[in-house]
Amino acid sequence: MTPQRICMPGDTVTPIPILTALLPKTEAGGSGAEMVFSPKAEQLSLAASVSLLPNNLSSISREDGSTTHFYIHNATVWSTTTCSGRKEEHKLVCMFGELAAVQDIQIVDISTEQVLVVAGVGGVKFLSLYGRSLGEFQSDEANVDEPTTYKGICGTTSTLILVGNSNGEILSFSFDGSAFVLLRRTHVAETPLTQIVSTPNEEVVIAEDSGQVCVLSKDLKKKYYLIADPTDVPCHSLIAWEDYIAGGFEDGAIRFFSLKDQKLLVTVNGHARSVFALDMDASASLLVSVGIDSKAQIWRVKYPTSADVSISVELVFTATIKDRMLVGAMLLSSKEQLAITCYDSYKLVVFSKC
Repeated sequence: MTPQRICMPGDTVTPIPILTALLPKTEAGGSGAEMVFSPKAEQLSLAASVSLLPNNLSSISREDGSTTHFYIHNATVWSTTTCSGRKEEHKLVCMFGELAAVQDIQIVDISTEQVLVVAGVGGVKFLSLYGRSLGEFQSDEANVDEPTTYKGICGTTSTLILVGNSNGEILSFSFDGSAFVLLRRTHVAETPLTQIVSTPNEEVVIAEDSGQVCVLSKDLKKKYYLIADPTDVPCHSLIAWEDYIAGGFEDGAIRFFSLKDQKLLVTVNGHARSVFALDMDASASLLVSVGIDSKAQIWRVKYPTSADVSISVELVFTATIKDRMLVGAMLLSSKEQLAITCYDSYKLVVFSKC
C-alpha cells in the first residue's frame, strides 16, 4: 500500500473530480426526486490523507460558525477547523504507538460535555474537543502477537461510554470527575464487534464481524437478534433513530430494521461495494450513505401509514466522487451541509443544500 502522507505547506493540492447526477424522471413525467443538495461541491484541505477505515470522520459545529473535523491518518488523529472566510487550521490531536493503530473515532455527548473517543490497537483514549486528555485505557495483553483491537463507540443516556473490541466484549467507561475509568467489561459476542449504537429507548445494538446484528438491554444482556445467522457480511455503520435501525453492510446493501417489530423491514442495494458510513437527519427523514464504490447518496425514508405497510426508501440525491473510496460522511449540525472524506486524499468534500 502506498504510504499516506501529510500535506505540507506549499503543496499543490489537486481538486477531486466530482460527477453528480440526479435521478431520471419518473414514467409519469414528474421529477423522480427533489434537489436536496447542490451538485456543486466545495473542497477543503486536510492536514493528512485519510485512512481506509469505516466512519473515518467525526465533525462538530460551534456557535461561532466554525466546524472542526476529526479524522484518522494511520496511527494519528488530526483535526481541521474551518470557518467562512478563514484559512483551515490543522492540529495533531493524538497518536498511537504503532503504525495504523487507530481504528475508530467518535464524538460522544456526555451530559453537557462532548468527548472525542479514539479507539485502536491495544487501547482507548478520551480527549476534550480541544485535545486535553480525559483519560486513557490500555489493555493488559497476554498475547502481544495478537493484541486486542478496540472499535465501535457510543454514548448512553446514563452517561456511560461503550467501546467494543475484537474479543467480543463491550467495555463500559464512566467519568469519575477527573478522567474516564473502566467500570466493567461484558462479553456479548463470539466474534469481533464492528459497530455499536445506542437507541433512544436505551437499548444497545451491536454488529459482529460474522454479520450478526443483536439488540441488547440497557445492562448489556442479549434480548434478540435482528440478523441471527452468521453471514460473513459485516456491518460497517449503524444509525439508530426513533424505533428504527439502519445498517451499512460490506455487500453494498443498506438494511432497515424495526426495533418495535424486532425484524428486518427492507433491504436497499444502494452501492456496488461496501457501505462505509451512514448519517441521518431524522427531522427530515433523510439518510446519507457513502461507499468505496465512489458514491455518496441520500435516501428519503417514508414511514408506514398502516400496520400492514412497511417503510419505503427513495433515492433523492447521488454524487460520484471519481476514483475515490468514500470512508466518512457527516451531516453538519445545521443539516445544511454534508461533509465527506475520501481514502488516500487530503481533501474534504462538502455539499450544501440548495
